Parts: sequence; structure tokens; C-alpha cells
Amino acid sequence: MQDLLKVRCKLVVHEQSTEIPDFKLVVSKKGPKGLKPTVPGSALPKGTPLPTGGVMVSDGPRLRPTWHFYGVTIGELVDFLSRSSQARLVHDATGLTGRYDFAIQMIETPSREPEEEVYNWPIEPLGLELKPGKSQGFTLVIDHMEKPTPN
Repeated sequence: MQDLLKVRCKLVVHEQSTEIPDFKLVVSKKGPKGLKPTVPGSALPKGTPLPTGGVMVSDGPRLRPTWHFYGVTIGELVDFLSRSSQARLVHDATGLTGRYDFAIQMIETPSREPEEEVYNWPIEPLGLELKPGKSQGFTLVIDHMEKPTPN
């Protein structure tokens, strides 16, 4: 698509380094408490398979589900929370390296505000918390663009 725009619209762009707002997932002061280490070799239930071998299973009402995670890494929880937040990515700063079983339930009245959607999934019962922060990223800057040439 970018090549087509370069040819048809004489598009010229460059990347510019910038700080991007994000969340850091950290262990709370009381430590992780709702994360049950997965028993090695235990059978996982049927559910949505995750990239590193874990499984997530939904139950409860469709508009306020509970997600049960089995054999998942903290990275998979981070991916779930990032997908839940349209405004900011979530990065793992927990230092936790194992596989865990746990459940999280959407709050009673979920927010639809992009900056607040990540808070729809309370992680405090797991002994974790989200800290707003910034990370290095980039923005795409359009230097030049013309009206497209005819077909």
C-alpha cells in the first residue's frame, strides 16, 4: 500500500523518534498473590490457545465476562491488557518468568473511554498494578503528498 501511495501520490515520509504514553505492569508492594503457578505437565482445558502455549477460557455474561487463564506467561497477560486498551500499550515490568493460572473479571460498569479501558480488567487481586509511563517509539511524518495521478 505504501509503495502504491509513493507512486500515485508522490508520498514522502520519514520516522521520527518520540516518547509514547504507555502502562508498565508491575508487582504491587504486597507481592503477587492471585497468580497460581501452573503445575508442570498438567493438562490445560479447551479454550482459546495463546502463542506461548497457554489457554484462556471465557465464562459469565458476554458483556461482563470472566477470563480464566491457564499456563500463561505474564507476557500473555500483557498482550491481553494491551488489546483491551486502544490508547496505550502495556509493557511487562514485573520480572515474573513463570507460567500461571488465574482469572480476571471485567468491572461492573466498564468504561468506553480509550484512556480508561485497560482499567476495565482489575488486576489488583493478582498482586499486580498498572503504572502510567512513557516508552520510546516513533511517529510517521508525511513530508510531501500530491493529488493522486489518474489511472
